[in-house]
Amino acid sequence: MADTQKTYTDVEKEIASLILKLGPEEALARLNIAKTKIVINNSYDSFGLNRMALSLLKKETGFDKSLLDDMKDPRLRSDPIFVKFIEKHGDLAGDDDTEFTIVKVPSNVDWHIVRGDSEKVKQDAVYCD
Repeated sequence: MADTQKTYTDVEKEIASLILKLGPEEALARLNIAKTKIVINNSYDSFGLNRMALSLLKKETGFDKSLLDDMKDPRLRSDPIFVKFIEKHGDLAGDDDTEFTIVKVPSNVDWHIVRGDSEKVKQDAVYCD
């Protein structure tokens, strides 16, 4: 094997070393791995927007009613326009005890939302906080 070629195991070791040295966020940023942002609810209450936020969201983004009818729809939770709306308006947009949190997962990873005392994003058997 030429000196310039690396085995899969060599690359894995380098990535693991980078993660231990810099932490996962910085390591992934340096490796230039794209991330998907996902809006979750970090409280026991159900996920929802208040009436004012729903109206504002429709006005600002043009989201159609059918997508907004199911707040649990993963297409909505990871939609970049919806994520930016939540980043901009934050907890003011939430229903009663809703605590919006935005988590990031690598774009090439399958994920789904798990409900317990609060919502978590489950990706390949790893919980993201």
